[in-house]
Amino acid sequence: MLILTRNAAFIQDKIPVGLSTRIKVIQTEFSKIPEYLNAGDLGINLRLPAPSLCGLFPVKLGEYLLTGLPVLASVQIGDTASWISERKEVIGVDLTVGDFKEKTYRLWSELGAFDKQELRQWAVSRFGLEAAVSDYLKGLE
Repeated sequence: MLILTRNAAFIQDKIPVGLSTRIKVIQTEFSKIPEYLNAGDLGINLRLPAPSLCGLFPVKLGEYLLTGLPVLASVQIGDTASWISERKEVIGVDLTVGDFKEKTYRLWSELGAFDKQELRQWAVSRFGLEAAVSDYLKGLE
């Protein structure tokens, strides 16, 4: 597993000893992150639900999809659940019921071959600059 961060010192002591040989932490600049994501196999976007997150959209989820990564994503954040079923490459996880392992297995066993470029094109239509501007203008009306 690769963890990209701007503060490696923060995460180092939080990695369980038994996993330390399987997790690599890289402190990198924001501009380098797309290169790492393009080389990745899976994006993980998990957050525990909280009342303060009900109006939030997890931006990192859109960024993963824009690079063509399949994603495990929390369904209780913002309106994620309302559109998460649109793509087989996005598997919703409910952290409050502990289905993370089952959903991870499902993603890898059922995903099969998929077209990264087609996923990127779909993501641009949902999360690209034009879509974002359009959504903001609707919100201002």
